[in-house]
Amino acid sequence: MKHSPPDSGRQRLIDATLTSIGERGYHRSTLRVIAEKAGVTAGLVKHHFNGKDELMLEAYRQFKDRALAVYLTEADLAEPDPVKRLEAFARSVLLFNSADGEQMRIWAGFVELVITDPNISAVQAATHDRFLREIRSCVTGIYAARGERLSPDAAQKLALGINSIIDGVWLECSLNPSRMTPEQALETSLDTIGGRIGVSFSTGSHSRS
Repeated sequence: MKHSPPDSGRQRLIDATLTSIGERGYHRSTLRVIAEKAGVTAGLVKHHFNGKDELMLEAYRQFKDRALAVYLTEADLAEPDPVKRLEAFARSVLLFNSADGEQMRIWAGFVELVITDPNISAVQAATHDRFLREIRSCVTGIYAARGERLSPDAAQKLALGINSIIDGVWLECSLNPSRMTPEQALETSLDTIGGRIGVSFSTGSHSRS
């Protein structure tokens, strides 16, 4: 993946695209609007990208990569215990994404493209696989610490279920913030996940004393 300095015209265009997607959605985020937000000329857009599709693809890739980097960094800062790592991973997903609603707005702006654009769909699938790989590793470690062996299929099934819990609770929290705070979303997720795999997390109504 090509990287650009944060202050480069190319990177400003990518950042402006994400801002515009969150504020206006995909269709109203024209190249003219994006260029104005980036403080560059429309000609510079054509210099860096072969049209709107390529700019959107790179913006979406960075959006997903940045979020995953936050999740994995928080998991790496947790204790080696896979229970602690899974808890930190879930916490970072829910609290980072629910912080101010920006992630939800950007995510919602890209939903149509994830469904209709095969290139963006491929980026989503690759990120999803990396997400599942982390959860699968934690779950396998949790069962191994209890002397239980999970088959790859069983570990994948659990990872898909845990991912669905986190995603579903995040969507409920983000779409209906008056009914669920991010902290309540985290507690709900961890309680449900803990019940499924037989562990207690430090956050949750069934935490160890």
